[in-house]
Order: sequence, then structure tokens, then C-alpha cells
Amino acid sequence: MKNSDLSPELALLVNCLKDFVYKDFKQTNEIVLDPDIDWTKFQQLLNTHGVPLPVYHTLLFRIPNSIPIEFKKKLHQIQNFSRKRNRNLFFETSKVIAAASDKNITLLPYKGLPFAKQFYGNIFQRSSVDIDFALGLDKFQDIKDIMLSLGYEEYKSEINHDLIKDSRAYYLDYPFIKRNKNGQIVFNVEFHWTPSHQILNIPISFDEFNDQTVDLPFGAKSIKTFDKVYQALFAIIHHGNVDCWGKLKHLVDLALILNALNEKQTLDLEALCKKYHIFNSLQIGRGFLATIFDDPRYQHIKVSSKWVNDTLLGKLAGKWSENKMKFWYYLSSRDNFNDKMKATLSILKYQLFIKSKFD
Repeated sequence: MKNSDLSPELALLVNCLKDFVYKDFKQTNEIVLDPDIDWTKFQQLLNTHGVPLPVYHTLLFRIPNSIPIEFKKKLHQIQNFSRKRNRNLFFETSKVIAAASDKNITLLPYKGLPFAKQFYGNIFQRSSVDIDFALGLDKFQDIKDIMLSLGYEEYKSEINHDLIKDSRAYYLDYPFIKRNKNGQIVFNVEFHWTPSHQILNIPISFDEFNDQTVDLPFGAKSIKTFDKVYQALFAIIHHGNVDCWGKLKHLVDLALILNALNEKQTLDLEALCKKYHIFNSLQIGRGFLATIFDDPRYQHIKVSSKWVNDTLLGKLAGKWSENKMKFWYYLSSRDNFNDKMKATLSILKYQLFIKSKFD
């Protein structure tokens, strides 16, 4: 994508992310600061696309003397906050895992910190907000008791285990929050029985992958999580199908996945995407990499210019209930007509007959 097609702020953002993603390929990527850059708008773009840490890394290592002093101070503040936040998330993750283990429940964290460790190389170059765990649906009542004992509260809706399939936890996720003494939310922990949302009609559950795990070292400790191929599969489902490749963060994640996997792992990932009918979503993501980041590996894959533009401008931000555009892009991501029809019927059923039960 030519810089002339973008605003000065978007052009700088894309160039920084290209440098971050493809630096190991020794691709030359000159980063030039346009004199007309509005640094307030640039900061807003970083927040919209969820990429302050990769951009921080690139700007301070590539052109540290060209950044305005006030903006550099903001970058340092963001980095310091994120480092502290990610450390706290790791300790809280370990605490929840240990409490569940005491009750003979195995929790597998995914996304967030495990993803950052596996594909970014460390947990301080990717922003994480929530803690996500994979857990069988039959354990949701048990985990409720554990989370309440740790000082958490159910969030968004309560669960009735006898009517689990009429609950938000079945169709979306099962979140808990912990507040500080001022009532502010400090941790949001979500439990999922599927890497998708049930309403999207992607037939997949975490119970299928309990043996596809690795021990991931975090300093002197380690956490059990899914191996790279399955972690990548779940990221594609979430970024591509749930979020419709709506942020540049999603594309950075995808690029780093494809950089990290060897040939066999890539073939295994493609086979899994075909098995679960999300191969087209993977290909769309690759097409985005070719269009926005000029990735030479996928130049043969073409994607909607409107979709690309909507992503760049942040028009796909927010939840499905707040952004109806996502529905149409989601349908475009499905592999065939049959999948599109089943997904449409599933979403309509949820909106008309189920959602009101726990709103």
C-alpha cells in the first residue's frame, strides 16, 4: 500500500508495524516522519488499533531523535504502564490456575500473555487486557465457586447451571471481574468452552484439544497452554471471524504467527482451518497482509478494498451489537454458502429468541 494513499498518521503507523513484523526478514523499510503529522491523531490511532507497544518499540529503536519530546514521554508512560500491567496479569493468571488446581480443575490460558510469549517472543511487546481460560462447559459451576472465593464477582450475567444452554456463558463467554477498594475493575477473567462464539456456528470446542498443550516458561515459572498451531487456530477464529480483522493488531498477530510457524506447522494450521471451515478467513487475513503491509508471500490473494479501508479507519471497532457492519463481513469470511446460511440462521435465532433471556 502506497503511503500516498494514507493520511500521514496512518502511513507512519503502517510503516512502524511493517518494520516490527518483518524485521527478522531484513527487509528495508525507511521510516520518514511527515512534517504534517498530527501526534494527537497518531496517538488515537494507536489506541484504536491496539498497537502502542509495537509502535513504541519501533520508534524508539529506529528514529528516537525524531520523535517530539512530549510524545516520547507518552510512549515511555505507555510502556511502563503496560509492563506493570502484564506482570500483574501473569501473577493473577498463576493465582487463578493454582486455585483451580487445588480443586482438581485444569485451566488452560490462551490468547493474551501466552500468545505474546509464543509469537512476540516476550510479554512486553503486546498489550493484554483480559485473562482468558479454556474450560469445559461442565466445569462452569465449579469455577464460579472458585472465582467467588478469590474475590471476583460474576459480570454481565449470572449462570444457572441447570439452564446452562439458556445462558450468556454458553453463547458468548463467562466473565468475572475483581474490583479494587474504589470499585474500579482491576482484572477481567473470562472462561470459554469454545474459541468461537456459539452463535457464529463454528462447530468447535476446547475439549477436542486438551492434549495439544505445552509448558510455556515465564522466567522461573511455567504455564501450560496450547501449542503454537492450536494457539494460532484460535487466534484466527477470534481475529478473523469474531472481530473480522477489524484492527491492525489482529494483522500484526497473524503476520507473526505466519513468520513463526515452519512449513509443516503451516500445513497443519491450514488443514485445521479447512476442517473447521475457517480457511477463507485465514486467506482474507493473508490478503490484508499483502494489501496493507506489502507482504510478498500473499500478493496473489485479493481482498475487498472497502473492507481494508474500514479496518484502517477503525470502522470495525466495537461489539457486534454496536456495529452491524461486522455481520456482513463475517458472512463474507465463511467458507461456503451452506456455512453462511447456517450462521445467518444461528445469529437470527440468538437475536430473536435467546438474547432477551439474559439481557
